[in-house]
Amino acid sequence: MAANAKEIEKGSRHTFIDRKIRELTLAFNADNVTGRYDIRISDDGMEAWLITEPPRSGRMEFDQDIVNALIKENGIEYGLMENIEEIVPRNMKAETLLARGRLPVAGEDAKLRLLYQESDDDEHGTPDDRDRVDHREVRKFSIVRAGEPIVMKIPPVEPVTGITVTGKRIPARKGKDISLIAGRNVELSENGNYLISTAEGMVVRNNNMFDVVSVYVVDGDVDYSVGNISFGGCVRIKGNVLPGFRISATESIEVEGTVERAILEAGKDIRLHKSCYGDDNCSINAGEDIYARSFENARVRAGGKVCAAQYIVNSDITAGGDVEVLHPSKGRISGGHIRAGGDVVAGNLGSASYANTLVEIGLPDFTRQDRNDKFNMINFYLKNLKSINAQIRKYTHVKKIRGLDPARENKLATLREKAARHKNSLDELVSRYGMPEILVKTPTFSNEVRVRGTVYSGVRIRSNESILIFSEDYEEVVVKKLEEELVMTSFDEEEKVIPIAV
Repeated sequence: MAANAKEIEKGSRHTFIDRKIRELTLAFNADNVTGRYDIRISDDGMEAWLITEPPRSGRMEFDQDIVNALIKENGIEYGLMENIEEIVPRNMKAETLLARGRLPVAGEDAKLRLLYQESDDDEHGTPDDRDRVDHREVRKFSIVRAGEPIVMKIPPVEPVTGITVTGKRIPARKGKDISLIAGRNVELSENGNYLISTAEGMVVRNNNMFDVVSVYVVDGDVDYSVGNISFGGCVRIKGNVLPGFRISATESIEVEGTVERAILEAGKDIRLHKSCYGDDNCSINAGEDIYARSFENARVRAGGKVCAAQYIVNSDITAGGDVEVLHPSKGRISGGHIRAGGDVVAGNLGSASYANTLVEIGLPDFTRQDRNDKFNMINFYLKNLKSINAQIRKYTHVKKIRGLDPARENKLATLREKAARHKNSLDELVSRYGMPEILVKTPTFSNEVRVRGTVYSGVRIRSNESILIFSEDYEEVVVKKLEEELVMTSFDEEEKVIPIAV
């Protein structure tokens, strides 16, 4: 009985050993035929590589079943390459791209495309050309007709979600949308992507709000055949403004010729394509910015900035913002009195002939007194109109796709009536007081005088009670306020204070 038990145990041991030998032999034979396979996935999950090693016999036979099993085992389900068996090397160890994921692509923000001609910049060259004057700031106004589209919104582009080779979703940033606001004489298209002019006039932009205001055009000079002009809108003069004449406009003034000893008054910008020559009996006044090729013996007052392409000579200039001469090397401010709420920038300041030049910086903002109540009311209507228009676009979109039930149809009609009332109230306020400056981001001025060329002897720079008087010529000067005192530094050594004799 014991002998039989020992025989059974011996036979079982032999059977186990034989089975293992057979398994190893099969594995060895398989390795000799198919080679070895493995898969490596990159750390970011965007690529999977098939690792192959030929058998010891030297050349492998590609086994798709083994590869499929490894793909399933590693959870690869996206981006598998086609015909992988055709590119896997058979006689060398290699890594072959097996699958590639899809990277996330952020959505693009909505854009505005202006359908009207905004400026004629090309004829003036580039700002990097130091031998030419940069006229980019001197732009022509744009005239449109009733029914003409003026702005198109390009909707935001949807993002593309990323996917790893194992099917994991990777979210992408959505593009930001833009709300178009129809101002005076402008309506929003049904799909919300166009602004259309309802009257002939000039396009005026304030951020994403567009107005079309009426324009008075004089084809030639302002002379005795035309007389003085006072107009509730924009004025465009294609010729010159002769001495002794006056032009008043509630909006902007554009003059393609020369202004000589005349009076110009505008609620917004004044843009002169050529020069302004004045005397004590003429003035140029604008609620916003003033641009010209040059100013000579002129009295100029602007709520925003004053910008000359070439020079400012013997002129009295007051600006709520910057005073700047654009020409990088030859531009100059020589003689006169300059007052700026912002910076003063010029190629040269003063003159070798000891012209009496006084520059004041850091003035209080004189253009926004006693206007907050009116501007807050305009701001109220603007914000409400923006919200109402957004709701109208939503209902209009749904109506276009699947229609509206009676309740929502009534809601849409109510919103349109409300928008019309708000727009009428807004138009009345804006026509009376102009657009609120508080709606525009106010720049933070550094209150500096920056001169790339020469500051000549005799120039005075003042800020409140502090004054610097230049007793000799200096090159490349920056003057700024430091602890309530004016100090001079150079462009390269802004922290180095250079003493100046007073």
